[in-house]
Amino acid sequence: MISCPFEAFIVNPPSPSKNKGMGKSKVMGRLFSKPSKILIWCFWAAIIFIFSYDFFLSQIPEKIPGGNKFGSIFYKICFAFVTSYIFYFVNVHLKKKDDKKNLSPYLAKKSIFIFGRLKGLIPEISKASGITFNTTYPTREELLEACKRIPPNSAAPMLTSPANIHLTWTQYLNYHRSEVTGAIQKMFALMPHLESKHIKILSDIDECFFFKMLIAFESIPTSNADLEYLHDSFFKYTLLIKELESYYNEKLKSFST
Repeated sequence: MISCPFEAFIVNPPSPSKNKGMGKSKVMGRLFSKPSKILIWCFWAAIIFIFSYDFFLSQIPEKIPGGNKFGSIFYKICFAFVTSYIFYFVNVHLKKKDDKKNLSPYLAKKSIFIFGRLKGLIPEISKASGITFNTTYPTREELLEACKRIPPNSAAPMLTSPANIHLTWTQYLNYHRSEVTGAIQKMFALMPHLESKHIKILSDIDECFFFKMLIAFESIPTSNADLEYLHDSFFKYTLLIKELESYYNEKLKSFST
């Protein structure tokens, strides 16, 4: 494969320090993003104790020194927990549930747009190269053979307007990139309502090496005879899109209209 001279400047490996504390934050997120079983059990246990204390526990003579004082303190703690939980349930959980119901169809539509763009691009690559792909998403070997047969400056299946001039394949792929990243940015505008897994998949696509290669060669014409230099990063990009489609099928498909 033809090496890319810009690779050292394009790749920005993440600092290991950014991953510190991620495990803890995920646990806390799962606990408080929706009413967990632990919180529900604690809520009902607190309710039971409050009623028990009001109706008969407070009437029992103190048998252990400080027992009544401890019971009173625990009663106040339980009462505070119950009121806080009710406030959280009404003002946070129900609102978040309502937001998910309203926004999920939009997120589903944008997800379909993203992996639909790749599904539209792949047949064009197959047609231009004369290579038949056996599956919706081609293998690394199939992409390699296809990319070897497509010159980067040859005419792509898209015309500019109003001049009706064919884009080159480099320009065509960059147009694909701009459409995908544009859809991702619109979804990121709703980031508080996205699940962490969804954010990670979209971020991986938005920052993938394939897009960075396209940006690098958008302003600097390539002298390569074919698109072989893109095949590996393109294949990894298809894997990310497959991951997004799997997430859509699992989490968002039921919201599609």
